Formats: sequence, C-alpha cells, structure tokens
Amino acid sequence: MTEEIVSKRHPSYGKLLPFVNQMAQHQGADCVEWPYSKTRGYGQIELNGRHFRAHRLICERAHGPCPTGKHHAAHSCGNKVCVNPSHLRWATRKENEADKIAHGRVPRWEKNGHAKLTSADVLYIRRQVGRKQKDLATEFRVSEATISMIRNQRIWKGAAP
Repeated sequence: MTEEIVSKRHPSYGKLLPFVNQMAQHQGADCVEWPYSKTRGYGQIELNGRHFRAHRLICERAHGPCPTGKHHAAHSCGNKVCVNPSHLRWATRKENEADKIAHGRVPRWEKNGHAKLTSADVLYIRRQVGRKQKDLATEFRVSEATISMIRNQRIWKGAAP
C-alpha cells in the first residue's frame, strides 16, 4: 500500500513524508525540530487517514514497532518537538514521566500553578517539630493531612530539607 499524506490543506503538502523518511535515517547528534504543524507542542502528521505525533511515527520507523500499546515514544533530549531518532526511544509511561521530571518539564513545588505553599513554607513547617499539625494547617490554610505528608516527606520531596 502506498503511503499518502492526506491533509492537502497543509501548506507543506508533499514535503512531509519525504521529511519523515529522511528523519528516520538521520544520524546527527543535535535536536531536529519538526518544522510543520504542531498541536499541544508536538509535531503532527496525517498519514493514510490517521493522525500521528511526528516523533512517534519517526521512532517507529527508526526503531521498529512499539513493543506494547503501553509504551511511549520518549525524548532523551527533553525537547518535545525534536524528531531526531537518536533522541527517541520506546519507554514505559513511568520511564517517560521520570524523563520529564529530569528535564524540568513538569512544574513542581511552587512552580505548579495550583501550589498553595512555597519551598520556604515547607522548610518552616518541617522545622516546627513541637507544633501541632492543626495549628500549622490553620496558619497555612491547608489540611492537617497536607502538613503530615510534608513532615513525612511524602509530598514536596527534595523541595526543602
């Protein structure tokens, strides 16, 4: 069956498949960013009527089919628009999530938009050995369970000693 790029509306129609095939054979060390359409930060391609993330398609062409339906095409470089096959590999969700944390792509601690506390708050809470959780929870407007998890390092690990 002949492959065909379906999205004729795309301004780069006709260049996409040759680029994918060229990237699958690419040997360079630097990141190569997907130069065409992107959705949610990832390169996109429509091939034979199916939508693909470009890095996943290139990973498949360069490294063979996905080992299981649960594997992800992971970026060793941390650049989600990179399609260099030497930066791509099949990884489990857990491995991929660990990569994202290692590359700083997951907002943690006060960088998380939902955080109610700062690293300084956490350090202060952990130093308050004699104070009741209830009092600290009231002071910081969080639950007693949150104070307990902070003190036992179940949350905010590595944010403060």
